[in-house]
Amino acid sequence: GAVVWQQSDGSDSEIILDDGTDIVQLTDNAIEDKKPQINNHGQVVWYGGASSWEEVIFLYDGANVVQLTTQSNTMHYQDPLISDNSYVVWARVVSATLHTDLFLGVPIYQWAKTLGSWHGDLAESVWKTNEGGYIVVEGTPEEVARTPDSYTGQYLVTALGVPAS
Repeated sequence: GAVVWQQSDGSDSEIILDDGTDIVQLTDNAIEDKKPQINNHGQVVWYGGASSWEEVIFLYDGANVVQLTTQSNTMHYQDPLISDNSYVVWARVVSATLHTDLFLGVPIYQWAKTLGSWHGDLAESVWKTNEGGYIVVEGTPEEVARTPDSYTGQYLVTALGVPAS
């Protein structure tokens, strides 16, 4: 399988991909590229910027590097994850308030947390419901279902049949 990592080039960090055949440097820029994540299809996401308020999200789709977010002095993006069905989620911080964004290929879907516990959550799992919506949670479905104060966990137990503890 493919492996991805960040490596210093002497002045900043770059993203390196070993696809099992070749080792390819995906970035060659003057910014800190950080925390690459890869899915089973060899697609890679990471974030980078010259400072924390300049950080943006990048995606390597198997052929090209695409910048998914735009630079802003009022918000920054961090900690992207990519699922095997190519959904990308990341944390967006606006004035010290944490939000989660979901990228489905073209648009970016943004929402306020309406399900879940009271503390800040980072998305780790994304899956589609039978009704056509998406569930985005921190942890696996089983971990969330075992969280007694989570409304999302209660939904997973009843609607999706995920076993509770």
